[in-house]
Amino acid sequence: TALSYAKIEWMNGLYIRALSPDDLAELLVPFVAKGLGFAEREVRRRHELRDLAPHIQERLKTLADAAALVDFAFQDEIEYDPALLIGKNMTAAQSRAALLAARQALAELPVFDEAALDTRLRALANDLELKTGQLFGIIRIAVTGKAVAPPLFGTLKTLGRDRCLARIDRGLKRLEALAI
Repeated sequence: TALSYAKIEWMNGLYIRALSPDDLAELLVPFVAKGLGFAEREVRRRHELRDLAPHIQERLKTLADAAALVDFAFQDEIEYDPALLIGKNMTAAQSRAALLAARQALAELPVFDEAALDTRLRALANDLELKTGQLFGIIRIAVTGKAVAPPLFGTLKTLGRDRCLARIDRGLKRLEALAI
């Protein structure tokens, strides 16, 4: 009997999850390069795919799925609907205030690693009396342009402080235009 495509995808996903992150990153290079229009040597030279591979591993059904999950890390400018920056049950002004507070927290963080990012941003959500999903969603959109992306703290670390702050600054300008 013929295997269904869903069964083949499921089996492929099992194989992908069994790989070491380094092996996965290496296997993803040609797929990400093709999907994003980069040369393989450029994708291999950069750290983003190696850094994000363990974060996307659980979500991959096929190797070709990776490009759409990591494209934001290879783009200088990300495009998205500015309305996505408005958090759930929030106004544009409230979202802008929350993003501004997040920007300040990220700028002042002594160590820019996943544990420090997790601790600081969870505390900030509490201080702002927001649900973590509200705050994290706004930050995720600002830095990736996507509502669904690899886990936030790994994404922020991969992009690095300077790129995150620059993308948040762009998000703040977009929110400012909506808050008028």
